[in-house]
Amino acid sequence: MNGEYLRLYAWADAPEKYRALSTNRGNEDWVEDWVLVGPRNYDIWDKLYWAGFSERYVHPFGLADWYFCGEEMVAIFSHLEK
Repeated sequence: MNGEYLRLYAWADAPEKYRALSTNRGNEDWVEDWVLVGPRNYDIWDKLYWAGFSERYVHPFGLADWYFCGEEMVAIFSHLEK
């Protein structure tokens, strides 16, 4: 990944290597919505992570699961379907 920038994908449009990271696959209660990808050491991750939990302990984009994929950080956002 060149430069410091983030890429946001709708779940259906995200590359399979990112979608395969999700622990929600096969769980009928949670539905994946978005995948956010960026450099692993990008300082924006701290801001996005902590800002999301500071008020109501819920990220503004839904539940966020965080993963490492090589030199990239991947956040998968999901919502409770029920």
